[in-house]
Amino acid sequence: MGRCFLRKFIRAFLVIGSVAMAANASHLSEGTKYGGLSYTMMDYDLDGVSESYSPAALTGRLGIFVKEGIAVEGRLALEISDDSHSYDASWGEAKVTLGLKSLIGAYVIGHVPLENVGSIYGVLGFTKLETSVRYQEYDNSWGYYSESASESDSGLSYGFGFDWKVRSDVALNIEYMLYVNESDYSMSALNMGIKFYF
Repeated sequence: MGRCFLRKFIRAFLVIGSVAMAANASHLSEGTKYGGLSYTMMDYDLDGVSESYSPAALTGRLGIFVKEGIAVEGRLALEISDDSHSYDASWGEAKVTLGLKSLIGAYVIGHVPLENVGSIYGVLGFTKLETSVRYQEYDNSWGYYSESASESDSGLSYGFGFDWKVRSDVALNIEYMLYVNESDYSMSALNMGIKFYF
């Protein structure tokens, strides 16, 4: 699940890694605080459904290094745009729209520094998210019908990423996350953004 996002992440990782040798050294020392913003491309993959849904969100993060190379981080994501698919049927047309109402999580992040480049890292933590679903139907005989619902879920989350230090206090970031992985669906994401260290 989320294989297309994983492929995008690997390609972007290789491109960034090839040009990052000019960047400044990482600063991952104990007590360092940071914040950041990311553009998040979600991938909601439902078992038995051929098409996945890709709402977009803006993710904010705050963290602190509690040991050399080890940080704890909190995140909050809010929807920028939803995603929808239309389906034709003998009785008319149906449209399903899915959006991310909110995502909140807490994570432990372990960094491996890359000399004069930045760092690669792994993420492990817990995420709670709320999604919205809107079902719209047009029946050739009965006309228009619409229904909306929301659903909350939570679970173990994990991922990996790359920080490219462009200055001693600024890093560009790309990351793949599997936020929720249930038996009938998964919610993964590709995050691209910026971090500020202070």
